[in-house]
Amino acid sequence: LAVTSYGDGSDGSPPLPAALRASVTHDPDITASARVVAGIPAEVDGTAVDLLALTPLSGDVSPPVVEGRAPRVQGEIALGGTTLGRLGAEIGDTLSVRVEGRRPLRLQLVGRVVLPRVSGRAQLGTGGVVTMADASDLIGAQAGYPNLALRLRRGADTSAVLARLDRKYCEGAPPDTGCQLYRLQNDAPTDLVDFGRVDNLPLLLALVLALMGIGTLAYMIVTSVRRQEREFAILRTLGFTRRQVVSTVAAEASAVAGLALVIGIPLGIALGRWLWAVRASDLGTVIEPRVSIVELLVVVLAGAVVANVVASYPAWRVARLEPADRLRVE
Repeated sequence: LAVTSYGDGSDGSPPLPAALRASVTHDPDITASARVVAGIPAEVDGTAVDLLALTPLSGDVSPPVVEGRAPRVQGEIALGGTTLGRLGAEIGDTLSVRVEGRRPLRLQLVGRVVLPRVSGRAQLGTGGVVTMADASDLIGAQAGYPNLALRLRRGADTSAVLARLDRKYCEGAPPDTGCQLYRLQNDAPTDLVDFGRVDNLPLLLALVLALMGIGTLAYMIVTSVRRQEREFAILRTLGFTRRQVVSTVAAEASAVAGLALVIGIPLGIALGRWLWAVRASDLGTVIEPRVSIVELLVVVLAGAVVANVVASYPAWRVARLEPADRLRVE
């Protein structure tokens, strides 16, 4: 959310009304707030970068920090991972930051962050964040009219919060106060949208691989049982019941599936974490792969059930085989 045309009075901008500031910092639906200037078109060491400047009022609305920290004092800057890669910069370096028509600043790089999209060319790994003081030096008086960004609690009714604030502070306000409440349209970054378009691809790939695995397991069990028909016939002659034959085939199928799961699950987790780390690094976002124990248990149980279902037909077939007929053929 954003409230436009309010500053803190320190740079000649209209000060944020005390009542409104008290409301946004104590409203149960608002967990954090800050003054924000977004989409500052700048050049960092000659590379075009959109900058974000903020001054916290309550809570924390800072972008997620991947490495280092967010800027705290004047003279510091944090950049997205993709931008860092393009610049070949490292935390601790001093960078030249300028806006056309203004004098350049020398800012120290203090962190790598994940930034929201603040303009048409910004993506997850691009852009940077600076302090409001540096933003004022870069763009002058324009920084005096920032947005008031609000972070709402999970499940809060956005429209209701806007209506409540608007009713209290903007209805009937003089035109020169510039009071305007609206929902900040923060479009999803292009990289994230493109990634979301293949959101079902991992599921489809998993289904295809699962079907291939079931087919392979069925082929192995059917082939194995056929090759062991003579052995099963001997077991029947020695006193095995049909139920015991079925149990033997089921145990064999469970052993094969168990071995596959013991090998496949750790390899799958390791490969998945590595692939996501590579992809997340390219996107410039936080690398936090997660493994659900519950889902792993479901996979193990499903594997055991599928193995026994697949083995049911060849087990039933070999159990009904007459030992005399099979031994006579031999």
